[in-house]
Amino acid sequence: TERVAIQPAREDFLLEFLTEESNSSDYSIVTPNYGYCFGLNSIDYLPPDQEEWLAAFFEDAENALQTSDQDRISEFFDIESLSAGYVLELISRNTVPEHGSLRFVLERGKIYAGAAWDFGRSCGNAAHGLTISERTDELISSSAQGLDEAQSWYHEFVQIEWFRKAIIKKYSELQPILENLYQDNELGKNQIDSILDEMPNALEHYLRTQSGSPSFEASHGSSVSSLRKWLKDRNEWIISQLEAENYPGIEVSSD
Repeated sequence: TERVAIQPAREDFLLEFLTEESNSSDYSIVTPNYGYCFGLNSIDYLPPDQEEWLAAFFEDAENALQTSDQDRISEFFDIESLSAGYVLELISRNTVPEHGSLRFVLERGKIYAGAAWDFGRSCGNAAHGLTISERTDELISSSAQGLDEAQSWYHEFVQIEWFRKAIIKKYSELQPILENLYQDNELGKNQIDSILDEMPNALEHYLRTQSGSPSFEASHGSSVSSLRKWLKDRNEWIISQLEAENYPGIEVSSD
């Protein structure tokens, strides 16, 4: 299918993935093949020619995605940003994924991963009223989902072998940085201890503020150890998801 010849004045859009069309007050559109709903942020109305252009673009993009052909898909999706965006989703997945904010950008005729958004709900921050240990247990249990449970177009991409290889490559490259968040390594002293050296009460103050309750109790030690445990458990869980045996034919580089 060829894209329609109409060239509307607005061709750049910030797309917010919606689990339900009613979840946004912005104008929304449902993609023709997969039925994904996106809110067009800060847009209340689209003239008919723009609406037709956007619908035709999504149809062509999703037709390409269904082929699994990298060259064809790359005409509509920016693979570099999407693989990096999905790695970010893996690392920071919310306790309740449908409450998160997942965005894409349609710009210059291509779909890119949107910027990190609404991290106030990641890492268990939405679980107000829970103790530190309860927050940690809740997050780990609710976030232990397989790659195939990815949201929106990511769900389609993780079925494709070459895209999973791109995810593995990016995550492998990030390992020294991720591990250094919670433990010393070749990069030096870990980031948790480095931050607390500079701001000893930062984590405790933040958790007390997020709890929304003056009776929220957490010692400096338990806060830090729970965060450190969560980061370690989360990283190890993602690595286990990316192991070669989960996806036959894919080898995880040891370099």
